[in-house]
Amino acid sequence: TFDFGLMMDSFEAMGLRLKRENVAEDMEGVRFLLRDMVPKELSRKRISEKMKTDIRRSKQKARGERVPVESKAYPGEFFFFVRTNELLQGLGSKLGVNVQYLDVLKPYAENVLLMAEKKRMIGDPSSDLLLSVDKSLEKRIQNILEELEENGDIAGCQICVLNEKGQPLVQAVAGHMGGLMRKIPMRPDAIILGHSVTKAITATLAHVMVQEGYISYDEPICERIWPKFCPYSEAPDKLVESMQNADNTREKWSWKKSITLRHILSHTSGMWSALPSKLTINILSSCEECCLAFEYDEKYPLNTLLPTSKPGAKCAYHFLSFGWLVAGCLKKAYELRHKKKVRYDEVYDAILKPML
Repeated sequence: TFDFGLMMDSFEAMGLRLKRENVAEDMEGVRFLLRDMVPKELSRKRISEKMKTDIRRSKQKARGERVPVESKAYPGEFFFFVRTNELLQGLGSKLGVNVQYLDVLKPYAENVLLMAEKKRMIGDPSSDLLLSVDKSLEKRIQNILEELEENGDIAGCQICVLNEKGQPLVQAVAGHMGGLMRKIPMRPDAIILGHSVTKAITATLAHVMVQEGYISYDEPICERIWPKFCPYSEAPDKLVESMQNADNTREKWSWKKSITLRHILSHTSGMWSALPSKLTINILSSCEECCLAFEYDEKYPLNTLLPTSKPGAKCAYHFLSFGWLVAGCLKKAYELRHKKKVRYDEVYDAILKPML
């Protein structure tokens, strides 16, 4: 999510305007643009595969969406970079070299960003919200943080301890803001991207709902809780026909049918890399829309999300899909019992929030 946001910011900074919004496809294009240099045969194979993917996608798009960039908003500098980049790729291919392209660009990109970075003061450090009351506990925690920093175990860290009334007992910080902001000291009121800290809350809600009988850990979620997740006993013909490997598709469909809540919570469902095929900012910001992407849609069989390994066979961190898969299960389980449509946040408010 963070990478997608930075990419969109960079497009805006360059003056690049798109006719449509599909951040997943755009990210794939950027990664291909900045791919490693490889010898001729491998380079040809990669380009051929990319062209096949682009042609297939182009056939599914409306005429106005096939060229994604607004012609009047295509910066000359960007055009020059793309052309120069491809010339360098061709030269590297002809010379038969292996070059980690991003490693070459990284120091120059970092230098430019550091030159442009200005220290930003966020919030008011004198605010009452930042005043702590348990100085003894705060000093003990602060000492631990400083030791971790000295040992190189943390770059920067914030710790806030609240009492039962939500008042801060401790406000401890150490280190710096990290990355391109590593010269800026960490502060109690600095805004930090949370990434996956909410996975623990989502998992806690799941355990509570298991305890209350909404769902069990080991029932296949498509049998009772979420039928549209995998609605047929065997892979539909439309799906098999749209995929390149029929046998592989049938096997993956059977894997998806066996996925349980336990598989998802333990990151062994095999769907660690699954993302909605049309990943716009609006869709990404809607839990419900992302959950829908995991259901089978007969109109768009190519968009079907399938596991890459047999559930339970391999543990792979579900960096984005975890929240959507768990939320989809819990939302459907709640709707099944209460016979009404709800959003995921409404399930949280009804079950877990009163316990906090």
